[in-house]
Amino acid sequence: MQEIDDIWRCNYCGGDNKTSLQLKDEGDWKFRKSGLFAKDNNQEGAIPVILTLLVFLRIFDSSIKLTYSPFVYSTSLNLTSENRSCEIDFCILQFQEGGKIQLGIGECKSEGGLIDQKDVDNLKFVWNKIKNLNIDCYLVFSKTAEKFKQSEIDLFKKVKEENIPIILLTNKEMEPYYPYREIPEVDNLPEKYARDMTDMNRNSIYLYLRD
Repeated sequence: MQEIDDIWRCNYCGGDNKTSLQLKDEGDWKFRKSGLFAKDNNQEGAIPVILTLLVFLRIFDSSIKLTYSPFVYSTSLNLTSENRSCEIDFCILQFQEGGKIQLGIGECKSEGGLIDQKDVDNLKFVWNKIKNLNIDCYLVFSKTAEKFKQSEIDLFKKVKEENIPIILLTNKEMEPYYPYREIPEVDNLPEKYARDMTDMNRNSIYLYLRD
């Protein structure tokens, strides 16, 4: 199978690229994947994680200016407790006035991926360990796709019914430079100028989990 044809679909982000537009005359150019995109070692998960972190960075950067950075994160974590281990794609901290801390723990998928019950259970396991530490913890699910599948929405609704705060992100939030400000539902969005994870949670429920 040809790696690059007239239309080349990126295995990592799912985007289509028309390579022939880059050719003036046949034989002028030769293409090969390089760098991150040349690796066949599960690097496809890096792009959704990077784009998700950008959403948080842009929202936190517009919040109240502090003497220290409100944006602290770590990626690709293996967590172990009570003889159980699980992987999460990232965690992110937001420090607020008064010493309050918000923590987001996330699962990210590319367009071809599927968020399943195991993904949800892993984040819920971590959430249950954190909820009594005086830290507001949010489950974050993001996907570089136009929308979530119905099976994913059904899982998210169950999380909401358990009163676990949840943040949901798709291309709708990740593509604009200013998340939430350039989407069709913006006029009725609860928090057009979201400043923290609480605002993001309210927007997520409005956009994806309304009855």
